[in-house]
Amino acid sequence: MPRQIVTQEGLQSSVSDRYLATLSGASSLWTELQTLLNQDIAHLSTPAIRALVIEENILSKRTLPNRQIIWRKLTARYGLSQENPVFRDFLAAYCVETSAAQRGLLGYLLLCANDALTRRLSLDWLSPRLTRNATALKTEDVEAQLSLLSKQISTLDKWTPGTRLHISQHYLGAIRDFGLAEGRVLKRVSRPHVGDHVLIYAIQLAFLEGLKPLEVLESVWMRLLGIDLDS
Repeated sequence: MPRQIVTQEGLQSSVSDRYLATLSGASSLWTELQTLLNQDIAHLSTPAIRALVIEENILSKRTLPNRQIIWRKLTARYGLSQENPVFRDFLAAYCVETSAAQRGLLGYLLLCANDALTRRLSLDWLSPRLTRNATALKTEDVEAQLSLLSKQISTLDKWTPGTRLHISQHYLGAIRDFGLAEGRVLKRVSRPHVGDHVLIYAIQLAFLEGLKPLEVLESVWMRLLGIDLDS
């Protein structure tokens, strides 16, 4: 299988590195993904995983269209393909990890690997704040960061203010889902403790990117977790 990555910007997975408004319609869907992961999908093909959602309705969606929508959203966020080493390595780490907090960090890295905008927001805006526990995380600050990015990325400049607002709200909800923030109305940083399986997965992502061993510790994957050797 050919390498699927190799840009300084980050990971080019099966989803691509295009900037999409994936989070405009819903946040992480982490609870739904965990429900799916609890079905022992480690050795299932993508069609078999899809059948769990569409035919067996393990996510308890009322209608077929709702099941199809949730499948598309989960696939957009997380890949869900055993042929993609990004998801395959995540699944291997998730299955041996028992801590809910560490599993959340694994999900965070997987989402960042599949969604270029989440990765960019996390690198530029969230990561510098992760070392300051209880730092306030405000929707308007994420919107301001999106406005700043729109000057560099033409795709973002075409989004409406409503789309940017929804993305900002859902982004903050997502990082709370993964354990990087706490609070409902006003969210604050919850500084992550990075365990062995999360660290190994971050290293695997760096190697998939084509980095050399000495470059791994300074990679975006470490910075996403608040590990910055230059600080």
